[in-house]
Amino acid sequence: MTEMSSNSLLGVRVLLVEADEDTRELFAMVLEEAGADVRTALDATEARRAIGQWSPSLVVSDLAMPMTDGFTLLRDVRSVHPRVPAIAVTGMGNARDREAALAAGFQAHVTKPLDPETLIGIVRQWAAREGIATRDDSAIRPSPLP
Repeated sequence: MTEMSSNSLLGVRVLLVEADEDTRELFAMVLEEAGADVRTALDATEARRAIGQWSPSLVVSDLAMPMTDGFTLLRDVRSVHPRVPAIAVTGMGNARDREAALAAGFQAHVTKPLDPETLIGIVRQWAAREGIATRDDSAIRPSPLP
């Protein structure tokens, strides 16, 4: 385990939405080993259920999912948690896809395959921007209300 990943996400609550089971399990393991509190969902229905019961500090979501895509899910998440940062992690990596994700309200767009340190780094970056606790910033400061 590298220094960056060791407990660098303490205090960060991540809702991870990923249809592919292997990818979901890998990303969850990586984020949990870095100290994040992770809830997973395989699709938008499970993600909606999770946000109804739990308040994530950050959403990491695939864009291409069965039934409901990540864009629709983001609108649903924002109706409950208007300011929660969202990161699109997807196999759709051309410039047009990136622009569409950012225009839809995702704060970042990263393409798969994604190595663990990159995943931890981008989650940590957005957590820090939002004032969410990490190893280097132990005080949890809630985001301002809308």
